Amino acid sequence: MKAERGALGSRLAQATPDVEELRGPLEAAVRDLATMFASRTDQAREVLRRVLVGERLNVRPDPERGYVVEGVLRVTVAAAGAMAPIPPTAR
Repeated sequence: MKAERGALGSRLAQATPDVEELRGPLEAAVRDLATMFASRTDQAREVLRRVLVGERLNVRPDPERGYVVEGVLRVTVAAAGAMAPIPPTAR
């Protein structure tokens, strides 16, 4: 049992993503979404509807930036550290 617990602990440590390693790709994805909102609002809304599935983001006016989005957005991260692609039907 102790050996199995140790093996599982090792596997878990290897599976835990490095937050700093993910920061760049996640920030790029958010920038892409912001660009999509600026140019293809309807498509961006549909992508968010499919990604959020029951979750909500709050959008409020901001005098400096035009608007601010607040909330939690969960993404699926593949084992290799890359984000799972958005299904073609959501694009």
